[in-house]
Amino acid sequence: MEFLTDKGFSRARTVRVLGAGILFLGLLFCGIGLVLNFTDDFATQVVELALKRYSNFTGKIALNNFEEDKQLMAILVSVKEEILPAVQAAKPIFWILGILFFLFGIFALIFPNPVALALWKAHVLRLESDSFEPFHFSRKFFAVLAGACALIFIPVIIVTCSDPARKTPEKVAELEAEASQVIQLQRAYFQKKKALGTWEQIGYVPGESDYFLFEKRGKFAWQAKPREAWENCPDSNVWKVSFEITGFFTKELQVYPSAPKSADCARLTPEFRRVKRKPSP
Repeated sequence: MEFLTDKGFSRARTVRVLGAGILFLGLLFCGIGLVLNFTDDFATQVVELALKRYSNFTGKIALNNFEEDKQLMAILVSVKEEILPAVQAAKPIFWILGILFFLFGIFALIFPNPVALALWKAHVLRLESDSFEPFHFSRKFFAVLAGACALIFIPVIIVTCSDPARKTPEKVAELEAEASQVIQLQRAYFQKKKALGTWEQIGYVPGESDYFLFEKRGKFAWQAKPREAWENCPDSNVWKVSFEITGFFTKELQVYPSAPKSADCARLTPEFRRVKRKPSP
């Protein structure tokens, strides 16, 4: 710290330099808070508009028939379920830290001697010379600062990344798209043969999924079983699609989609029973 002594960094000047640095950090955090606020507002509007677009008739057709729309939908879901919650959780943190640092920096610039005394008593700064009284940071201060940052940011990251509901829209879209595909293939086969076809006969190949096992149920029916528990829904539950031919002179194909009997499972896919009316992906 000799260069401080040579320059005559007294207790007041040392604290003012520290205050200026903290003031700049406060302004930086407030600026990040403004950017996050703008990002949250803009991204929320874009996502809501896009999801509304895909919820109407033409949007559902595009979503089920075009790969680009499927990829876009996956991005929108990721933004809504992963990025936006993280941004919304980070906004108040940066605002609070920015305001606190800004106020502390202003106070240190205006009242350097009381701040220097308080920091010295708190062992944040240590006195090294009796003449010019330069200070330097103690290791304890850095340890406390690192611990405080960890206490602030780590819980936010854990809560955001471990939220069991964040992948629900993606799972619902995949489940409904797969059910819709097997229904449309069975309908196409029935129109030609006036009979039900096995998976091999209708040309259905189960999709690769990280969330579900797509299995046969009997000879013609289809079911989806979660690979692991889905929120409060146990992995033993299944979503099913069964088929039946009715009529004697005029045969008709009946489609029966069904969600699990468990209320915790059924509430995850409230539109699954309507999947028989959706176009094939």
